[in-house]
Amino acid sequence: MSSYREGTALVISVATVSIYAAMVVGALTIGRRRPAIVTAGIVVLTALLVTAWPLIGLLAGFPLA
Repeated sequence: MSSYREGTALVISVATVSIYAAMVVGALTIGRRRPAIVTAGIVVLTALLVTAWPLIGLLAGFPLA
């Protein structure tokens, strides 16, 4: 059902916000000494965002209630 996509979208949204927050914290703390870590975070975030739309649209999902 299309209403089951809400659960999948919620999980992907939480994952996106978590990766973004970790990337910002990493950039502010160790980013100047190890820029490869920040670059890897940007690549992971980009990959997640590129695959999020097809995942939400194609996966069956699960109900939130």
